[in-house]
Amino acid sequence: MDFIKNQKLQSIRELARFLDKDIIIIHPKIKELEKQGLIELKEGVKNSKIPYLNYDKIEISF
Repeated sequence: MDFIKNQKLQSIRELARFLDKDIIIIHPKIKELEKQGLIELKEGVKNSKIPYLNYDKIEISF
């Protein structure tokens, strides 16, 4: 998530390339983070989705 926050990504595919992971692995994880409300997906060029994190800090307490 820190990577998403600090990089100016243009798509989930670009995120996968930066992380040297297959899009098939990254996409479901990004969708789950979106479902949990931790990231947003903005509309990009040619139906791409841009992962976006609008938080400076996330705290998880048990």
